[in-house]
Amino acid sequence: MLGLIAAWGIMQSVIVAASLTVIELAGLLLVIAFGAEALDDIPAPAAELLPPFEMMAWSGILSGAVLAFFAFLGFESMVNVAEEVKDVRRILPRAIIITLDITTVLYLTLSLIAVLVVVPATLAEQKAPLAYLFETAIGQDIPALRIIGTISALNGAFIEIIVAARILYGLSNEKWLPRHLAHVHPRTQTPLVSTVLVVIAMLLFALFVPIEALAEATAMITLAVFASANLALIMIKRREPPSHGGLVVPIWVPFAGFLISAAFVVLEVINRLSG
Repeated sequence: MLGLIAAWGIMQSVIVAASLTVIELAGLLLVIAFGAEALDDIPAPAAELLPPFEMMAWSGILSGAVLAFFAFLGFESMVNVAEEVKDVRRILPRAIIITLDITTVLYLTLSLIAVLVVVPATLAEQKAPLAYLFETAIGQDIPALRIIGTISALNGAFIEIIVAARILYGLSNEKWLPRHLAHVHPRTQTPLVSTVLVVIAMLLFALFVPIEALAEATAMITLAVFASANLALIMIKRREPPSHGGLVVPIWVPFAGFLISAAFVVLEVINRLSG
């Protein structure tokens, strides 16, 4: 069904994705609203929220950070529909920054409430931690939150169908992949062959690969891509004069992006090999 919507058209896809995102945000804000009272007690357990200065503790934190990075995925997907955005030089940079800011504030608030309302060890044992947190905060079971969780997962898959299809289209258009993957339907103006291929691949991954392993692999691959993109930007900035009419960042930004992304990849590999 998601594949059919993605093949229908980019405007229809954006409307569906935006609607699902509003439902996701409503679920997160609901949990934050009912658990906000726990923030009043934050001075007391502040010391418990700080991790000990031990190698084992920080190894686990860094490993968890790689998986948590998966929750932020999506903002970078915007660039793959740049050709379908009006006034892209002005709109796209702002959209990425605003998305990251809102997401960071929501997730930090939610994480803080989670460890204040529920014992972290108990929370770690839950199959649906967000639903468990909400049930603990209000004292009753709310099936609607599980539905919102399902919608959130579907929306993530839907966005990646749209994005991955256009990545295949772009690679094919540059003659790096078979030519038929660049076929665009004359009426819907969507890359149909690429969309079908992505839907089949995602269906197979969803059916046969454990979700945690899939999330970890996706986060690791994306971090590697981010490191490569930042490295490419460093080379571009050294080779070409600054562009005009778009967002121009100082060279320390891609340097920092490369070092942080590459460090997370290396640390996770070392952690996996040692574990």
